[in-house]
Amino acid sequence: MKPPGSSTQAFRGDTFRVPPFHEDTLVLPQLYQWHRNNSPDHPFFMFHDGTDTRAISMLELLKGMHRAAHLISATLKAVAGGTERPLVIGVLAAADTITYFTFMLGVLLTGHTIFPISPRNSPEAITQLMSETHAKCLFVGCEPAFKALAQAGLKGLGHGVQVEQMPGFGDLYPLVNIGGGNRLDSGGKLDDFAWFPEVQYDLDAPGLILHSSGSTRFPKPIIWSHRGLLMLARIPSFGQVDLASVIMGCHSMPMFHAMGVLQLTIAATTGITMSVFAPASPATFPTPTNVFEGTMITRSQLVCCAPTFIEAWSRNDQYVQYMRTMKAIMYGGGPLNKQVGDFLVSQGITIIPTYGCTEAGIVSTFLPNNPGMDWEYFLPSPHLLPEFRPMGDGTFEVVLLQHTHHTPRIINTSVKDIPAYATNDLVAPHPTKPGLWKIFGRADDQIMLSTGEKTNPGPLETILCLDPHVQSAVMFGRGRFQNGIIIDPKKEFAFASNDEFELVKFRNLIWPTVERMNTFAPQHSRIFKEMILVASSSKPFTYTAKGTARRQAVLTSYDAEIDALYTTVAQSTQSHIPAPTIWTYETTLSFVRETVESVMKKSVSPNVDLFQYGCDSLQATWIRNSILRGLRQTSPGTAQRLPSTLVYEHPSVESLAKVISASVGTDTNTKLDRIKEKIKEVDSMIAKYSTGLSTHVKSRTSDPVEGDVILLTGTTGGLGCELLHRFLSAEENVVSKVYVINRPGIDGDTLGKRQKDALAIRGLSPDLISHPKAVFLVGDLSKPYLGLVPEVFEEIRHTVTHIIHNAWRVDFNLSLKSFESNIAGLRNLVDLALASPHPQPPRLVFVSSIGVFRNPTFSGPALETSIVDPSVAVGTGYSESKYVGERILEIAHEQTPLRPITIRMGQLTGGCNGYWNEREWFPALVKSANLVGCLPDVEGTISWIQIQHAAAALAEMRNSDHPTLHIVHSRPVTWSSILQPIANRLNVPLVSYRQWLSKLETYHVGNSTLDEERARYNPALKLVEFFKSIRVHDNTEPMGTVRLDISKAVTESTTLKEKVAILGKADAAAWVDAWQRSGFLATPLPSDKV
Repeated sequence: MKPPGSSTQAFRGDTFRVPPFHEDTLVLPQLYQWHRNNSPDHPFFMFHDGTDTRAISMLELLKGMHRAAHLISATLKAVAGGTERPLVIGVLAAADTITYFTFMLGVLLTGHTIFPISPRNSPEAITQLMSETHAKCLFVGCEPAFKALAQAGLKGLGHGVQVEQMPGFGDLYPLVNIGGGNRLDSGGKLDDFAWFPEVQYDLDAPGLILHSSGSTRFPKPIIWSHRGLLMLARIPSFGQVDLASVIMGCHSMPMFHAMGVLQLTIAATTGITMSVFAPASPATFPTPTNVFEGTMITRSQLVCCAPTFIEAWSRNDQYVQYMRTMKAIMYGGGPLNKQVGDFLVSQGITIIPTYGCTEAGIVSTFLPNNPGMDWEYFLPSPHLLPEFRPMGDGTFEVVLLQHTHHTPRIINTSVKDIPAYATNDLVAPHPTKPGLWKIFGRADDQIMLSTGEKTNPGPLETILCLDPHVQSAVMFGRGRFQNGIIIDPKKEFAFASNDEFELVKFRNLIWPTVERMNTFAPQHSRIFKEMILVASSSKPFTYTAKGTARRQAVLTSYDAEIDALYTTVAQSTQSHIPAPTIWTYETTLSFVRETVESVMKKSVSPNVDLFQYGCDSLQATWIRNSILRGLRQTSPGTAQRLPSTLVYEHPSVESLAKVISASVGTDTNTKLDRIKEKIKEVDSMIAKYSTGLSTHVKSRTSDPVEGDVILLTGTTGGLGCELLHRFLSAEENVVSKVYVINRPGIDGDTLGKRQKDALAIRGLSPDLISHPKAVFLVGDLSKPYLGLVPEVFEEIRHTVTHIIHNAWRVDFNLSLKSFESNIAGLRNLVDLALASPHPQPPRLVFVSSIGVFRNPTFSGPALETSIVDPSVAVGTGYSESKYVGERILEIAHEQTPLRPITIRMGQLTGGCNGYWNEREWFPALVKSANLVGCLPDVEGTISWIQIQHAAAALAEMRNSDHPTLHIVHSRPVTWSSILQPIANRLNVPLVSYRQWLSKLETYHVGNSTLDEERARYNPALKLVEFFKSIRVHDNTEPMGTVRLDISKAVTESTTLKEKVAILGKADAAAWVDAWQRSGFLATPLPSDKV
């Protein structure tokens, strides 16, 4: 595989020869091996050891690499005899770049898989990563913190892991005396060295595993095959700059990051020399100062770093002068402040953004020619086949298609039947230069702070716009350290923007709504009073035809005011004073006293009145802001509640310390006690139904079963009907029999009648009740033998191959105790599976719910993994019971041969004929239009999936090796694209959620003694408290539903990956038709068609 045209690399430089990397003949470690005889003297690493600049040659690197391979091979003899390949070898360390780099190459040389793990992960995340990757060995840094982290992370792991200490620099590069001085071991004949034996490599075997950043609850492992690593190594040959013999500053690029892996690959094919810190243990921690000093002293011509480093360098004249002599300054991981970038470019410095992702590698050209004042824009690398999906607002989502030169590590969509990876990244085109793109944000309009944390402004702005004083609101903060917001007041509340008194008054007026909004926001996204700007009449907001503020136009218009606000806030805090990690009275007193004395520039006794001691109003503001800054780091909830008059009400160091420490303690303890009580109840239920699990004993005389024999529970509901239809359809010809178990009816109807009625109302054939493959049974899963006669139970035990457990009570008002019979039924199904005489127990598929994420504590989508923190599920008996069910199956998985699958269902819509259960919340919301004359419009996208497609996906997943999967639509659509056609059909307008809820509340409050007839006619009135309690976070969809990741699901289901139709007008029309046919919805006067 060759790039178009000729390669751009290694046309200069006399120490490096280009290896044959364009053909799939040599994998990455073999490319390095090739250099033994072709580029042995090429300077590979360069560093300053305190007295002199030193280099490590390619040959020295190769020797270090082979020493590492010998060490690893010897270590792994205790793991699977050292013969199994590839084993996953984890690294949890912060070793110096040379040692880490060399060790990674050593693992690759052995044919095993290297997995560098970020030490910033939590123990729970490490447990999850080691479990998902089945890592057999973990090399840990020598520092106590790493050892403790590894010990905690491996404690809950279901399989054994060999733990070894990460080798040091001296182990891989022993020193020898040459000419009276010390230098690195490069002497001796090549034949004298013990080279590691040659290994046979599989191009498609996993070579390296990276993990995502973990902005969601847990990071996800991303597997790179040897072929994929070659793909990365080729990327510079598609660039515009020859990198041979260029010294590149790599001091701040951690090896567990995608950029660290990029340097591992391209160094073999380009001839760059990597400038790094001198080897040391512990490794040198990168700062803006030592990184640039290391860059200068090694005469580096390139450097790659985070934007915050560049912003710091721009304030140092000496650094600016040196940057002028360099080829380029590259940055990635976040936005660079535009003023800083423009200034540096004006000084003749080349600034280049690097854009890429763990799932696909580098996306921008590496490297382009000098972009000049277009430094914010990137040129997609020619090795890619990108698709730019228009978002309708001038931005485009980056979608990377699989093709000859590039295969993304994750496939989550398709374009014209070509597998592709939808990045969820938004870019904006250059206004006059086609082909150039600027990173704009995320598809959900996230704001990326300079810290790397992200804010999804849409839901938060929506909440703030519910305030009766607010016309519109626009959040800002891209590239800054915290968010702010600009408010456009309603006309009757407008005031002169330079009136400080009115500004304070207005901030206080809307503060209750801001506090309400902050309860929904992640900690780093919360808004503080000081960060509220109010629009000026001289700069009115501009609005779209839909009545929403034009975000970018507003931010551009108020650019100067935003800059001034950040300057003011930065000047009004004492950020050099470290805040307590625990706010006891003693630690708080010390922090407050140091803050006060720093502001007032004098010593202050703890009990003296500050205003009697010369404190003025400006200093009082500085003191309060500095205290807030400290609280935001560890107790943001307390920070939100402190009044603007804090220092006036508590005017001494002593009184301030008392009120702050007491407030932090109260805030933490009450909430924790409630959560602990709930968790204790949940854990007790798990323990009760997961102890004494049976031992699976396969029978030597069990008869073979022809085809799949399904035990299906709960088929009188919507999903159950669709599953029954699916398993009895021609598409599932492998199914030979379906046992169907339902509980007795409460109204005297037979199961046959209930099943026929349920099928008919959904447009499915009632004749399925007579299908020759189906056996319909009335039972009680919580009872012995599942409530069946023993003979029938034994027949099922001996023949069943798959148990699909869909039956579960749905009532959000019940406690966990009320679901105990459901939990007992699940345990009985586990016992049934373990009692099977077959060589392997039947697959048990448990239908869980998106509702299990009652209190998401993560940002981003919920991953397809087990829930480690039970507090996520507490809140309703239903969510707690589903969590208990999931945990019981996880324990069964750990302790027995059972391989259960938990499938969490997202929001299901009506099926083929449009029927959608009228007792659910969305039909009730739609029916509210008959009462209040409008429907709500909510920002964001929804991933609701048609119920027949959900059933098909579940059927396809029943043999999956993944223990947890999600089912939602793989191609979300906007809320308004569904609600607008419904509103058109009902002849009502779409209004803001605030307006709709306000009208609904009016009817609710005015009819507090509603009789049952009125509640039946307007079921939304029963759900007012539910609609009021909707919590919108950056990881939720409209109406507060958590987003579900389906990266694994799409690999298991062709329906999700390829077949599921996009939700749209036709679906909405079908729902309305069904509701009107049943009389649930009134038929309005003729109107435009949906």
